[in-house]
Amino acid sequence: HPPAAGHVARIGGLEPETARAYLTGRGVAESRHESILEFAGGNWLVLELAAGYEADRRANSGDREEKTVGIYRQILDLLKNRLNWEKQLKPVLAVLSAAIGDGPVLPFSIFAEAVRGLGGPDTRAELYRVLGEEQLYRLVDRAKPGTDDEAVGLFHATLKDWLATKVFSLEEMRQVHSVLVDAIEAVAPRGSSRIEMPPEVYAAAAQAGHAWQGRREEEVTGILAWRMSPIPRENLAVWLEWGKRLKGRFGAESEYTLRTRNEIAAWAGRTGEAQEALRLFRELLPDQERVLGRDHPDTLTTRGNIAYWTSRTGEAP
Repeated sequence: HPPAAGHVARIGGLEPETARAYLTGRGVAESRHESILEFAGGNWLVLELAAGYEADRRANSGDREEKTVGIYRQILDLLKNRLNWEKQLKPVLAVLSAAIGDGPVLPFSIFAEAVRGLGGPDTRAELYRVLGEEQLYRLVDRAKPGTDDEAVGLFHATLKDWLATKVFSLEEMRQVHSVLVDAIEAVAPRGSSRIEMPPEVYAAAAQAGHAWQGRREEEVTGILAWRMSPIPRENLAVWLEWGKRLKGRFGAESEYTLRTRNEIAAWAGRTGEAQEALRLFRELLPDQERVLGRDHPDTLTTRGNIAYWTSRTGEAP
């Protein structure tokens, strides 16, 4: 179990003069200072990694992407010599690279469950020991470490992209996303009343996305229906966004597309757009009758919604 409270030491941003003095102390040629400072982008960790790579390799050429990949590859090689790839390092890095969002966005409870699902460390204590490895510790961004609300992520988007596209295969990443769907469900099950807790907040924002990338697209509408915001307009925006993706994947007449259209109409009404809700339900009905049948429960529900919104708008049926 983590300690009851943690202490976070905040490191200030890069002061150019201090950074130049640091680079000089690391033996980096003065002519390389400005390009490295630009590359670091105000991040001390990136500066340290770049200075180490520059000093070790004496790299005097190469673009930013090549330099970044060189640093990451060097660190990964060191880590592979210190940690077991299959049982420690790979599950941890794979889950972090699949997290939706930048920085420490993944609640530790979901992270630990997913790592365990991929055959990684089985206990929180074992996972902390892996994360404490010096080189890995430098790559992981942690918020509220050691507390129940701890969240983790990779320290930079370029590292995340490199791992997800160059180190792990597409099929491996699909597996990781699928495991994250199940990890989220285990930690923050649909229907949970703790909607403001970090695992539930992440579940609402990311579980459908993990299902989509894990090739479990048929689960998206069910997830969305349970992971709704208390703010109707936010829900309408979510369904509008997913409506385009589901239609593109399954076609205009799939059950998933029709269900999404129903949700868009319903949430339009709940945002106060009664006329728009009525219009959308009227457009939906003939498609449901043709695809699902006149007596299908969804079709009958739409007829009821048309009657309801007709009465609310004052229009003649």
